[in-house]
Amino acid sequence: YGPEKLRERLYESRKKVFKFEAKYPKLKVIDTSITNLNRLLNPLNYQKGAWVLHMIREQVGDTMFFAGIRKYYETYKMSNAYTEDFLKLMTEMSGVDLVTGMKPWLNYAGHIKMDMGWSKKGNKLIIEHDIRGPQVYGIGPHRLTYKVGEEERYLDIETDTNTNYSEFPYPESDPTDFKWVDPYHFLMEVKLQKGSLTKEQ
Repeated sequence: YGPEKLRERLYESRKKVFKFEAKYPKLKVIDTSITNLNRLLNPLNYQKGAWVLHMIREQVGDTMFFAGIRKYYETYKMSNAYTEDFLKLMTEMSGVDLVTGMKPWLNYAGHIKMDMGWSKKGNKLIIEHDIRGPQVYGIGPHRLTYKVGEEERYLDIETDTNTNYSEFPYPESDPTDFKWVDPYHFLMEVKLQKGSLTKEQ
C-alpha cells in the first residue's frame, strides 16, 4: 500500500491500455453501438475507466473526490445511473467542469501521446514537444531531468502554449540522460529523443 504501490498499479494498468489501444485503435470507453456485453470486458472499461477516475481525483482533490463518491452512492443506490450522472454530480460539487473535461477520454479513442526532443541552437537549449490525442491542453507543465557531468538538474516545460518549444540557456557542457518525470496525472505516453523534432525551429 501507499504512494509507491499506487504508482506501480497505475503504471501496469497504463501499459495494458496502451497495448489494447494499439491493437484496437478505434475503440472507446463509451460506445453505444456495442450490443454484445462481453465486448465491454476489456482494458478500456476496466483499466482506462480506472484511469479516468484517477484523473478526476487529481483535478478535484482527495477530499472532494471521496465526498463525491459517497454522494453519488447515496443519490443513486438501488437505481440505475449513467456515467454522465456521475460527472454532473462531481461537477456540481467541485465546480470543475468534468462533463466537458472527461468527454474526450470517454467518448473518443486513444490517449495522449507526446514526443519531446532536445537540441542546441546557438547558446540556447531547445526543448520541442508535439502532443496528439484526445486532450492537448491542460496537461502541463512537464518536468525533464538531465545531467551536466554528474550533477542532476531539471527543466519545467510549459506545454499549454501556442508554441511547440521552449528555450533555456545552454549549460556549460553538453547535457545528457534526459528523462521525463511522470506525474501520473494523465493517461499519456511520452517519447524522448536527442535532436530536433522538426528541421527548423
